[in-house]
Amino acid sequence: MVWVKSWIHYSNSLLAVEYGAVTTSHFMIFRDSTLENVKQQIRSLEIKLDSVNAQQLKEKEEWGLSLQNVEETWRSSALCYFVK
Repeated sequence: MVWVKSWIHYSNSLLAVEYGAVTTSHFMIFRDSTLENVKQQIRSLEIKLDSVNAQQLKEKEEWGLSLQNVEETWRSSALCYFVK
C-alpha cells in the first residue's frame, strides 16, 4: 500500500534528521506533505467504500424485489392449482 511506503519514507527521514543529514524544517515540510498525501488516500478510500456500500444496498433491494416476485408467482400458481 502507498501509505505504508509513505510511513517507511517518513521514518527514514526522521532518522536522517536525528543524524543531521537534513534540517528539521526540511523534515517538517516532508512530514506535512506525507500527511496530506495520506489524508488524500484516506478520502479516496472513503469514497470508494461509500460507492461499494451504495452498490451493495442497491443489489440487496433488487434481490428483495426479485424474491417478492418469485413468492407472489409461487402463491398464484399454488392457488390456481388448488382452485382447480
